[in-house]
Amino acid sequence: LRSRHLVPALATARARATAADALPFVALVLAGAIATMAASVAVTVRDGQESASWSAVGADVAATTVPDAGLQDVARTLEERDDVAAAVAVAVAPQTQVRGEGFGRRVRLVVADPTDLARLTDAAPALPLPAELLAAPADGDADTNDLPRALVSPDLADTVGSTLRVRDDDGEQPVLVVGTAVLGEGPTVVVGAAAGEGGAERALGAEPDTVWVVGPGARAAVASTAALAGADVVDRSALLAERRAGPLTKGLTGLVVGTIAVLLVLTVLVVVLTASATAPARGAALARLRTLGLTGREVRAITTGELLPPALLASGLAVGVGALVAAVCTAPLGLRLLTHQDVEPALRLSWWGATPLVVAAATVAAVVAVESSLRRRERLGEVLRVGGP
Repeated sequence: LRSRHLVPALATARARATAADALPFVALVLAGAIATMAASVAVTVRDGQESASWSAVGADVAATTVPDAGLQDVARTLEERDDVAAAVAVAVAPQTQVRGEGFGRRVRLVVADPTDLARLTDAAPALPLPAELLAAPADGDADTNDLPRALVSPDLADTVGSTLRVRDDDGEQPVLVVGTAVLGEGPTVVVGAAAGEGGAERALGAEPDTVWVVGPGARAAVASTAALAGADVVDRSALLAERRAGPLTKGLTGLVVGTIAVLLVLTVLVVVLTASATAPARGAALARLRTLGLTGREVRAITTGELLPPALLASGLAVGVGALVAAVCTAPLGLRLLTHQDVEPALRLSWWGATPLVVAAATVAAVVAVESSLRRRERLGEVLRVGGP
């Protein structure tokens, strides 16, 4: 009964005395907040570069060759390999005229079978193809439900209407705009048009000229396919590595890592110095309590209860403040220049942002262990004789 009530009460009283000094608390909040913000920026850039690489390539490997209807068979053959998750043949026309109500310009046109695209997105969830392109038409106007569905790049979203007309040498084909997607660089229209769908394949495309392959063995599979021997191959992982090796990205990474390391060391120093400053008074109080029968385990619990709550409170507040500052500052930083995206990347938070919290807790645990070890050398007889250690 004594331990159940006395230990928490003593720990609370000691914690209030320790937390009375606001300077260490403020230092922990500032150091942790900046570290959390830096970690959030680094994770946002890294995830943005990953997303941009999928948008730029469309798969793990993209192989572009001369237009050939036989590429459909090539894709099916590649997909049968164990190390390939999905392979689809698409038609990519870099300069295709599209028109809408009050709109007209040349865009990059990508045409693929919706079923193939659904398989591709199942194999690569990071591929930015929203479900609107793949879903069945909703009930509504029969004329528009029969049209091929299309996604446009965000820079076109505010200028195109609900329908577009895609022009080629054989005429024009209307398509229904159902959403946006970033796939490739520059203004792009992605059309899900199956063979025989209102003549869409004839009007929208010339035969497929690109094979998108997803899977751990995508590069080796393309390299070993005779039909793609002369193809222009783009490897997404190589593109991503090249972008991350850029001087600006490497500079930011080094700056962030260095900043976080210095601030975490500062966090450790603040916790240690705070504990050191309060150690004499704490040692004297706990020594007297030990003469009254408190065990070593109870003394450790009181020490932990004194040092841990202020450190966790400051570090927890720091993580929240850092995440909030990162959310406010991400857009003005212009991180899209590093991620190679057309729009500013969305803020990404990860467990790395909680590192100050973990470091503070680990430091308190180390301090408690060290004090406990030193306390075992004390002689309670000396405490009783002189009234303190």
